[in-house]
Amino acid sequence: TRGINCCPTGTGNVITANRIVLGPSNSSPGTYAGIDMLSGGPEISNNVIIAGEATGAGTQSAAIRQLGATATPTIRNNTLIAGSAGTLETRVVFISGSPPSWIMENNLILSNGGATTSCMFETAAASTPSGFANNNLDNCAPLYLDNGGTNIASLTAAMADSPCGSATLTLAACGTLNEASALDTSTYNLTTSSPCAVTQGGLELSSVTTDFNGNARTAPYSIGAFEFDDACQ
Repeated sequence: TRGINCCPTGTGNVITANRIVLGPSNSSPGTYAGIDMLSGGPEISNNVIIAGEATGAGTQSAAIRQLGATATPTIRNNTLIAGSAGTLETRVVFISGSPPSWIMENNLILSNGGATTSCMFETAAASTPSGFANNNLDNCAPLYLDNGGTNIASLTAAMADSPCGSATLTLAACGTLNEASALDTSTYNLTTSSPCAVTQGGLELSSVTTDFNGNARTAPYSIGAFEFDDACQ
């Protein structure tokens, strides 16, 4: 089951301001993905995606999954939440194969606190992003599964192939956060209990000037699908 199956080849595809909530899987094995990409270079921004419940053996669950060797997505300012996996491992963002390039910036990526959840999962060295900056990886263990096997459990652990473009840098060196986001549990918006590092920790991006609700993004910029300019912690 896929919320959006993407995309035609080439660039110019835009997937923005969607709320995708997947239910339980009914097949084993099966795939549950909020956005599933085989090709194309879509701009994916300001989406709220809650991955499905993967219960059967071999079932995969991911908010965003990229399988195509030609897919070159730009993934910015999304709020991506893991599904429920029972005793299985689930992934919030799953990158496979050898895409020529892909970028992740200003995304809020979090586990729901259930079974083992990787915020980021890449299957091989060739899956490493060409850009990875100012994302918040919240409540995942591991934070980042590098090359399909290296568990990057902390922001200070060196990566074999850094997503910042230099070998063996750390997630922290990429501007990555590991903050409890304190979201509104009904809307997944940021709140006055959210850390300032998240509500004010985003990059200024020329391609993302409004948020999920159409509100202008203003400095200091928020991480995730919602701009939040009120008090923070």
